[in-house]
Order: sequence, then structure tokens, then C-alpha cells
Amino acid sequence: MQDPDISDTSEAPTEENEDDECWDELEPETLAEQIALFLATLRSKSAQTYSAVSFVVQQTSSLISDIVNSLQRKTLSLFGKLGHEDDPRVQELVSDFEAAASPFRGLESDFKQMQYFAKSGNFIHPLEEALPGVSFVQRRDSATGTVRQVAVQDVFHRVPLKPLLTKLLETQDILDAIFTWQQRENGVLLDFYDGEYCKNHPLFSSDVSVPLLLYNDDCETVNPLGSKVAVHKLGFLYFTIKCLPPQLLSRLSSHFLVAVYKSDDAKTYGIDSILLPVIEELKDLEVNGISLNTPRFKGKMRFSVAQFCGDNLGLNALLGFTESFSSNYFCHICKAHKTTTRTQTKEDVTLMRNEVNHAEDVRHANLSETGVRRDSVLNNLSYFHVTHNQVADIMHDLLEGVGPYELKLVLSSLIEDKHLTLEKLNFRITSFDYGFPDLKNKPSCDWKA
Repeated sequence: MQDPDISDTSEAPTEENEDDECWDELEPETLAEQIALFLATLRSKSAQTYSAVSFVVQQTSSLISDIVNSLQRKTLSLFGKLGHEDDPRVQELVSDFEAAASPFRGLESDFKQMQYFAKSGNFIHPLEEALPGVSFVQRRDSATGTVRQVAVQDVFHRVPLKPLLTKLLETQDILDAIFTWQQRENGVLLDFYDGEYCKNHPLFSSDVSVPLLLYNDDCETVNPLGSKVAVHKLGFLYFTIKCLPPQLLSRLSSHFLVAVYKSDDAKTYGIDSILLPVIEELKDLEVNGISLNTPRFKGKMRFSVAQFCGDNLGLNALLGFTESFSSNYFCHICKAHKTTTRTQTKEDVTLMRNEVNHAEDVRHANLSETGVRRDSVLNNLSYFHVTHNQVADIMHDLLEGVGPYELKLVLSSLIEDKHLTLEKLNFRITSFDYGFPDLKNKPSCDWKA
């Protein structure tokens, strides 16, 4: 029987097309892109440390190398028995085997990975912004061994919004989701876009635009019970695209970092010194926006801040109000006195903060009589004012605030009025199916009369 000639397979067009597709999958550039995507996905997991990623790279590389080398030896042995070891395509196959045996070549270290991401255009490099002052740190001279103080410029880092938003909105799926969600008309109050504020907004209601929701919070990076508490505390500023549908908006991957800074620097130089470069870029996005050229949309898309979110302390600091909640006027939404807030149960529209009375309070410059500490740099934006920010801290105000107290009072009243017994309440708490997510987060069942 005549040995099969692999060169004859080129005459079959269908098989040739299939072969071409298979060969294309092993192109070095394609292979590098797939490996980079694998690494980027791995690095995006918050539970994964960079040392763990390096360990995965080493072990996976070794495993793949052993498998591919074994397959290479068996394949070349078969081609040798068939007499095709000198065929050019066999030599090309050998090169593909060698490339596949070292899939992480050029991406072995964290430094090389970041270089690749930057060159590919998929990594937006953060910018270092200088703050007004310096800090003195101790540095040891390696030659003499002496320790001396050195002045180091205080800085913070921020991610430029324009290239980041351009990269995001050039992704077709995201842009399609935004337009589909914005253009829905069902008469149901589901989202920011369904509210009166957005419908009457001068930008969001009339132009091709995207509202941004900004969020601020601090994070303690060391043991909160240790001696170094607050020394290494960091502040973070994030944003989300507010016109995404709920199934996308709720994902952690839909929240993007804007800036990171030392909390001590915010206290020393003021939060406005950190916000100023961000606000300048936001002002440019309000006026000039970004230019998109996609199959779904070609033109200019503008952006502005819809609302700022955060805890009560962080919000008051950002918006320029008092940072003490024992102050006479501690609320950033209204001007009710603290004694009034203890008994008031209905909204008094005459006490609501607005641009007019806020400007008067800024000129008055009396914190105890107005609750206004300063005129926030956020008011430099064309389509946002601090008195328009109606966001409340639901976790501290309700879920960890008055909510548990009110619930206990309601349950106590129901038990006193004989609508419910204490034994039945404890039984219901014990026997209720909380589901897997809340299995370890259920309330205690030791209620006593």
C-alpha cells in the first residue's frame, strides 16, 4: 500500500479552509493575545495576589511545556515513519509546537506583563499628580550607613478618564447596552434615567450623553487594631457609568478607579486639591466629550457627574459641608437644625439647600450657623452643584442605623398587641430558608421578653 502523501490534501478546498483556520489559531500573535487575556482575567480577581499569579504562570508553563513536548515527539516520530519529516509544513508545525510549549514567553514577570498591556493599548497608565507640599522621610546612605531626612514631593495617582471612557465605549456590547437602556419607555421607575432629575437635566435630557456616578471611601490597609492604624490609610475615588442596565451595573467589573491618595494628604491639603485635576478633566468631558466611531454610533458623546456617593463623613467632606455630625446644621441636603431633626418627620421644602442659599452661606462663612465649610471645587462643573446631590448613606442611616431599632420596636408592638408571640417569632427566625448566600448572615433567635 502506498504511503499517504500529505501534500495531496491541498487539492481539497474544504479541508484546506479548515486547516487554515486551525493554523491561524496557532499564530504567535493570536497565542500571545489569548495568554494576555488569561493573565488579565486572573489579575482582575481581587482575591488573587500578584505572587499567586506568578505561581500560576510558572506551574501552568511547566505543565503545558511537558504536554506539548510529549505530543511533539509523538507527532514527529509518526511523520518520520511516514517519510515526511522534510516536508516544509512539518517544519512549520515544529515551530508551532515550540511556540506552544512556551505560551508565557515574554509574559513571565509582572513587569513584562504590564509592558505588554501598555503596548496593546488595553492598559490605561495612571498619572502621578503633585500635591502642594513635601514630606520628610528617612533614607539610609548605603555607602556610609548614616540616616538622613529627605524631602519627598507628596503626590497622588489618578487614572485619566478620557482614554478610559473611550476604550470602554468602543466596546460594542457596552455601547449597545447603554443605548438600549436609555431608549426604553415603559413608564416604570427603575433607574436614575426614569427620575425627574434626569428628565429635567440640561445635558442628560437633550444631548447624546452619559451620566457618571462617583463614589468615595477610605480603606485601612493594615490591622485596624494595631499601632499603625490610620498611618497607611488610603482614600479611593471610583466611577460607574450610570446608564448601564442593572445586570451590568451591579458587577464589580463595572466600577472603575479614578484616583487613590493618602487620607492624611486629604486632611493636610484638603480634598479639593485631589479633586481639582479630576474636575478639570470632567469639565472637558462636559464640553468636548469624546469622539466615537463605532458601527452603532459615530459622533461626540458628552459626560457629566450625576451624583456623588459615599458615607456621610466622606460625602460632607467632598461637598464642602461640616464633618462633625454634632454640628448645628450637619445635613448636606437640608438646613434643619439638629434639635429640629430629632422630632421632624415630614419634609419642609423651605429648609432645602439650593444654589441661592448655598451661595449666601458661603459668603457668610460661619460654619456653626450654616453647616457650610467651603465652596467645593465640584461647583466648578457646568451641570452639577453640591445642593443637587440628594444621595444618602443608606447603610449607616438605615441598615446599620435606625433600621434595626425601628424593626425591634415594631416587633415588640406586634407582640404586645397579641398579633405575634415571641416563641413563634423565634421559631420563624430559626426555620426560615435564608438560602446559601445568607446562610451565615441570619439574625439571632434568642429574643426574650
